[in-house]
Amino acid sequence: MDIGNAAEIFQQPLTLALLTLYHVGIAPHEFHWIEAPSEDALKRAQEELLYLGAVDSQAQKGLTQVGVDLAAVMSVAGIAYYRGKKNDKVSKSEADKKLESLLIPDQGDVVSLYRTYRAWKAELERTSGDTEEASTIPEPDLTADNDGEGNADEDDGELDATFAKQALQLKMDSDSSSGWIKSLTGWVFGGKNRNEDDDDNRSVVSTDSEASVASMASDASSPSKPKKPKRKFNEKKARAWCMKNGVNHKAMSIAQATAKELHKTLSRAKSWGYSAVGGNGNPSDDQLRRLITAGYFLNAAVNKPKVAGKLSRGGPQYFALYSGVLGSLFYGTSMHLLEKRSGTLPSWILFDSILRLDTTTHLKLATPIDEAWIKEESQEFYDMCMSKRSELPVETIEFDNLSFTLLRSLFGKAFQQINRWEAQLKCTMSIDRNTNTLTVYCAPVNEPQIRASLDKRISALKTRLEEESIEEVYLGTTRVILGNGFEVRELLFDKDFAAVTVRNLADQTDREVEKRLMQWVKRAKSSAASVRSVEILRHNNSGTASVSAVKRKLTASTNLCAAIAVVARWAILLVLPLFGPSLLSQRLLEVPSSLDALH
Repeated sequence: MDIGNAAEIFQQPLTLALLTLYHVGIAPHEFHWIEAPSEDALKRAQEELLYLGAVDSQAQKGLTQVGVDLAAVMSVAGIAYYRGKKNDKVSKSEADKKLESLLIPDQGDVVSLYRTYRAWKAELERTSGDTEEASTIPEPDLTADNDGEGNADEDDGELDATFAKQALQLKMDSDSSSGWIKSLTGWVFGGKNRNEDDDDNRSVVSTDSEASVASMASDASSPSKPKKPKRKFNEKKARAWCMKNGVNHKAMSIAQATAKELHKTLSRAKSWGYSAVGGNGNPSDDQLRRLITAGYFLNAAVNKPKVAGKLSRGGPQYFALYSGVLGSLFYGTSMHLLEKRSGTLPSWILFDSILRLDTTTHLKLATPIDEAWIKEESQEFYDMCMSKRSELPVETIEFDNLSFTLLRSLFGKAFQQINRWEAQLKCTMSIDRNTNTLTVYCAPVNEPQIRASLDKRISALKTRLEEESIEEVYLGTTRVILGNGFEVRELLFDKDFAAVTVRNLADQTDREVEKRLMQWVKRAKSSAASVRSVEILRHNNSGTASVSAVKRKLTASTNLCAAIAVVARWAILLVLPLFGPSLLSQRLLEVPSSLDALH
C-alpha cells in the first residue's frame, strides 16, 4: 500500500504487530485484522522474528547501555552531520573535509557515528570545575526512576505521597471488602510477580501492597530529602565543538533524549534487569560491530565485484542477500572513503535500511563485519545466504540512448513500475536521467532471458512511438498532423477530412474500442494507414459515457470517398446493436457535402 495514503497503524513494521500478538497469546492468522496483510508478508515477518530469536527467546543476553546509545544515535543518522550550504561549493567542500576527519573508514558508518556521539557527550558533561578527561562519561543511575541525569522528576515525590494517602484511606474505610484494592495497590507498587501465577501469590500481593502503602505513607509524613544539585552542563562549549567539527548539535541532543526515554521504558517495563540495562563499559570498535551484527544480521550484504573495463557510476555496490536488492553506498560514507584511500572494500557489510529513490537504490549506514559472526548468530540464516550467493547480480546490461518518453512508457509516471519489473525479471534496475540510460544488474544465468525480454519490449515501443501521430486543430477547421519529434507530416483543410463520433459506448477498454473502429476501416476496404487518430474520452462519473473519433484524410479518389461513406454507415449500423442506444445527433457524422452526391 502507498505510505502516504495509509493510516499510521499500517505504516508500522509488520514484525512489531506480530510481536505484540505473540505477547498477548494471539496467533496472527486468528486475529481479525482491519486490513489483513498478504500471506507472503506474514510469512516473511514470521521468518524475521524466528531468525532474530524474538519469538522463542526470553532476551537472555540483555540490553546494555551501549545498545541503547547505538539505537538512539542511529535514529538521527540522517541529520547528524553538517553538509554545507545549498549550491555553495566552498561550504560543501569544507563540510566534507570535517566529515572525513570524523569517519573511521575501516569500522563503518555506525561506529563512526557512535564515537562522534560519545565525544559530543563528553564535551557536554564537562562542568566548569571538572578536571576529568573528555572520554570519562558518568553513567546514569537506573535504580531510580530519573531523567537520566541523576535527578528524580520534581513532581514524583508529591504525587506518590498523595496517592499513597488516598490509597491508605480507602483501605481503612473498606477493610472488610478491600480485596480488589489490595490487588490494585499491589500491582501499582510492584508487589505482583508478572512471571508467576496470580492465584498462587494472592496473599503475597496483599502483604506487599499493605507494606507499600504504609511505607509510602510514612515517607509522605517525613520531610523530603534535599534534591541533588543538577550538573552544570557546558552546552556552550559543546556547541562550539559541533561548529568546529561539522556536527549537528540539535541531532546529538535528540539522540541523548531518545536514549533517556529508552532507559525509562526498559526500566519500567522490566524487560531486562537493571544490571543488564546499566552495564556497559567502554566497548572497542570490534565489540560495537559485533553488537550491531546481533541486531542487524538480517541486513547482511556482499560486495558486487566490478566488471573489468566497466566504469562504475555511484558508490560501492552491495547485494542484500535476504531482500535480493542490489544497492549503492552514498558518496561521503565510510566505505566510499575506504575505497578511495585503499582501493579495497570488505566482502560483507550490514546496512540499516534500503532507500529507494526515483532512479537508484541505496543502502544506508554500512558497517563491515566478519562472515563468521552471521554463522554464530543463526546457522539457518547463514545457510540461506550461502544459497543466494549464486544469484549475485554480477552481470550488467545497458540500454543507452533511450528517450525519456520511452522510459516513461516502460516504467510509468515517475518510474513507479520499476519495482514490478525487478520482481518479474529477478534483477535490479537503475536509470540515469542525464544520459537516458537503463542499467540492469542480474545473475549470469538470467542474463539471456532478461536481455531478450527487454529488447523485444523496447523495440515494440520504439516502433509505436515512431509511427504515432497527433492531430491538432489550428485556425478554425484547419488541422495539422504532427509526428515524432514534432514533425509536421500533413495539413488538412476544411474538406480534406471526415470524422465519425460515437457516444455512450459500453463499459469496454480503450483498446477494445480502438480495435472495433479499425475493423470498420477494414470492412470499408480501406487501409489502416488512412486512420489519423482515435480519441477516447472517459468521464469519471460514468463508466459508459465516452466519445470516440476517427479522422481520415480525403483525396480526389472517388473510391476512397466512397469507402469513407461506407465506414460511416458501418459505424451507425454496428454501434446501435453492440453498444446500446447512442445519442446520434445531426452533426454526429461530419462528411463533406461532396459525398452526398455519391450516395
